[in-house]
Amino acid sequence: MKPLRKSKKLPNTRIGWHQHFVAKFNKNENPHTAQMSLWYLFLHLAFDAEPTKTHWLGIDVASRDAEQLLRRLNRLKSTHSSKEPCSYHAAPEFSQIRILTEQTEEDLDYWLCSVNHGADYVGVFNAEPCPT
Repeated sequence: MKPLRKSKKLPNTRIGWHQHFVAKFNKNENPHTAQMSLWYLFLHLAFDAEPTKTHWLGIDVASRDAEQLLRRLNRLKSTHSSKEPCSYHAAPEFSQIRILTEQTEEDLDYWLCSVNHGADYVGVFNAEPCPT
């Protein structure tokens, strides 16, 4: 009689199965394992993933610093999207930056106060995206 083969510990979550099939695909590049990894990723995203709450926030900033601050904000992991700075018609020396972010208004204001970004900003407000 053959001795029993020691079994591997298999994953017990959808994301675990996704990672399992990705590792198998990286070893043998079998298209079936790629399909299975995508299948488990879709299942994880549909049923297990926590939805992130995003907010459109605006920042009033000096026009000369708007591009620099926008580049810095786009490097944050919490920033999903951004719009080009919109200058005020009545006061062109100031612009609005609008970003789609996971941060709240208070968190973004705290980040702007505590980080040395070199931009002269006035404040943060809830916003809708700029019209295109």
